[in-house]
Amino acid sequence: VSVFLDVDAATSVRRMALRVGSPTEIEDEANRRYVEGQQLYIESCNPSARATLVIDNTDLDFPRVISARGIEGDVRAP
Repeated sequence: VSVFLDVDAATSVRRMALRVGSPTEIEDEANRRYVEGQQLYIESCNPSARATLVIDNTDLDFPRVISARGIEGDVRAP
């Protein structure tokens, strides 16, 4: 089973900034390597198409299952 936590790039950069103290703006040059690396990964690997579960993790308090491939039963977020 694999899980892909889907979140937009700007949200991802803001969360990274909270963890490591980097700039919060996606356009900041200090975030360029991270942002471009994430774009490259998503474009080349298409993780949301390969994952067993894809979860929209934009709202940390209310994650939402987008897709659940091959899983039976209730897969709703608590």
